[in-house]
Amino acid sequence: MKNYYFNFAIVSLVLCTALSGCGKKHEEEKPPAKADESIVTLTKANLEHVEIKIEPVTRGTLSTTLRAPGRVSANLNKTAKVVATLEGRVSKLNFDINDRVKVGDILGTVEAPELIGKQLELKAPIDGVVMERKVAAGELARKRPSKC
Repeated sequence: MKNYYFNFAIVSLVLCTALSGCGKKHEEEKPPAKADESIVTLTKANLEHVEIKIEPVTRGTLSTTLRAPGRVSANLNKTAKVVATLEGRVSKLNFDINDRVKVGDILGTVEAPELIGKQLELKAPIDGVVMERKVAAGELARKRPSKC
């Protein structure tokens, strides 16, 4: 009978060992898949050193603001003031504000009593755009500048 208990114990031990392994599935080791370049994977150690802010995707415009010290002013080298050399009445203005002019264009004419019937032609000294006009046709032109 001793032999019977001994055989029974060995058979029980073999069955327990065999059955304990049946419930577990062994995962086969797969070779690492080729990483997708658009996916970033962070480990727990990486996450401890970074701060990630997640926001919903929205459509918008990106803009960059550059702060720099300085001052904005008109380029006085490219601004010309057209002045009547004599006082008189403006008889004609050939250009309006925002009109392009070239060197030598006649901007307007002035009738001055000193010229005895002749008209004084006001010519554009530089190429550019008429930015401001301080008189209208028929008004008295004094010796004050107007920007061109």
